[in-house]
Amino acid sequence: MQHDQRATLIKRTIITLTAVGWCMSFIAIGNPHWLSDGGGSLGLWQLCSTYPGECVPFTSVPGWIYASRAFALISALAATTAMISSAMICAVHLWTSISLHRIQLGMLAATVLSQMMTVTAMGTAGSTCLKYTNYGVSFYLYLVATVLFTVDIGLTCCL
Repeated sequence: MQHDQRATLIKRTIITLTAVGWCMSFIAIGNPHWLSDGGGSLGLWQLCSTYPGECVPFTSVPGWIYASRAFALISALAATTAMISSAMICAVHLWTSISLHRIQLGMLAATVLSQMMTVTAMGTAGSTCLKYTNYGVSFYLYLVATVLFTVDIGLTCCL
């Protein structure tokens, strides 16, 4: 495979992984199923009970939830910037632009770091403070998105 074809394939892979990771991140942030204990689930914004099956916003929010929310929103902003820069790089063929390349790498790194902080805060504090014993679909969705963004960093460095 020629160098140009290889570079084009990598660029398309980067934008695809960025878009999929972005979608997964936003779904996970809005979904109230980060942690569960059998009788209900906990998200960044709501607490849900299995019976009668309704979700309510938090009335009192512990500090680790605020920290998780902040890191999740930082990662959402960084992921959005990374996705926009990926689209610009691929659509306009601006890969030779050093500054755009640095923005891409920086935003991907910021996304991964803030997502790891969100997962750590929700996983540790939620399981120890509130005794939620199981991780929910949002937790795993967010982890997969973090892995996708990490792969993006590696691919971006390959170009």
